[in-house]
Amino acid sequence: MTDGFRFPVDLTSIMLFASALGETNRIYYDEEYAEGTSLGGVIAPPTFSIASAHWNPNYFLRGVRRIPGPTSESAAAASKPSGEEKRGGGGGPNLTRVLHGEQRFEYHRPLVPGMVLTATTRPGKSWEKQGRRGGQMRFSEVITEYRDEAGERIVTETSVGIVTGQVVGG
Repeated sequence: MTDGFRFPVDLTSIMLFASALGETNRIYYDEEYAEGTSLGGVIAPPTFSIASAHWNPNYFLRGVRRIPGPTSESAAAASKPSGEEKRGGGGGPNLTRVLHGEQRFEYHRPLVPGMVLTATTRPGKSWEKQGRRGGQMRFSEVITEYRDEAGERIVTETSVGIVTGQVVGG
């Protein structure tokens, strides 16, 4: 399991995330309205925990400027291309054979403004399958658990990445 990073949940972040999705449900931004619902207040949209990447100092797609930079030498090394990987361009790892296969969110409690979550990540299952155009495909799960300050699990997020055996031609 990797060391956790803190992910603050606040009303502005929830509102901006919902707006970016084109979400118009007032439960995501209107405090007065939300207080009158059975949930008793504003909640985050179902996929909101994915926004935690902005707080993860080691997230490899965080951007060219890397502000703030990686907190460990291993994270910095992982983001630098070397050898064959340089073909991917963009200054980061080669992504020409990497696909995002699936994302699942299991909510144990709603995310609400004021929570400060700690996210920890661990590997999940791995498997292989023969593809029609990309050759042998390697599937890998990454499981991220978000816990509140009392240590209670709030969200479990499972991401499935796919690495193809060869670049798929157009």
